[in-house]
Amino acid sequence: METEKFFLLRIVTENKSLKLLALVLAVITWYAIQGVINFEIDLIDVPLRIELDKGWAVLDRTADEVDILFKGSQEDLLRLNRDYVEVLLDLRGDDIRGVTELTITPDMVRVPAGIRIVDIRPNRISISLDQEGAKTVPVKVEMKGTMPDGYEVEKVVCTPAAVVVKGPLQRISEIERVRTVPLVLDNRHFSFDERLALASPSEHWTAQMEPEKVKVEVTVNAHTATRLISGVDVHALIKSNYGAGLSIAPARVDVTLKGREEALARLSAKELNAYVECAGLEPAARYELPVRVDVPPDVAVSSIEPSTVNVTLDVR
Repeated sequence: METEKFFLLRIVTENKSLKLLALVLAVITWYAIQGVINFEIDLIDVPLRIELDKGWAVLDRTADEVDILFKGSQEDLLRLNRDYVEVLLDLRGDDIRGVTELTITPDMVRVPAGIRIVDIRPNRISISLDQEGAKTVPVKVEMKGTMPDGYEVEKVVCTPAAVVVKGPLQRISEIERVRTVPLVLDNRHFSFDERLALASPSEHWTAQMEPEKVKVEVTVNAHTATRLISGVDVHALIKSNYGAGLSIAPARVDVTLKGREEALARLSAKELNAYVECAGLEPAARYELPVRVDVPPDVAVSSIEPSTVNVTLDVR
């Protein structure tokens, strides 16, 4: 017995330098491990999803989202995709009446293995339930932005024009319509269509909408204006070797144009090509011919006054 005590005493008292080295190495190893596994990341506004029995809906709750502090290795935290992180409160099968206060625990958070949850803020919420109801309401297309100068929205068609909204009965009864997420009008020069999601009718409770998106078709037109250009010379289209004299009466016409204001403002009488087609006409005859006017692609001819002129061919 004395021999064993002596042996243990020697182990404790001798080789102090080796024991000190071992202690230092252990401390260094511990800090190295902590440095690897103790990275942190704080995710803000993690969605809070509540599962309920069929026929029930959340009437009120004190939070829709929570902030969560995660800890783990750098490699594990890099795999943490916030799009797949959520908090699930499964209340199916629970008899919840009135206002209920619930505690959010780490096991309610869906995250990859190896990641620890250090803190959840807030970690308690209050909810109240109501029977679920449904109501069909029209959809209003929400538009924002400004159409480019010279353009306007002529027509907006939403398909479907009405959707079914589901939620707590007390809230559903108050809804008159639902809106789309904003449709941006900036830089829209042509007609277009888009699929738009529906905006929640309230920030304080969650609604389900069927369908969740609608098709919006927008007809865009340019602002049209009119402009009268007087005294436009009328020319004859005729073969250059035609051996006859030609006279046009009247030799000038007034042309009314329509189109975008900026396009009309750029035009003058000299830039318009008014003409009569004289190919195939017989000499020593008089004709009444329609006047035609060539205009740029973004301008149209509204009227020509007079619309016809007298053309006389004289034999030389």
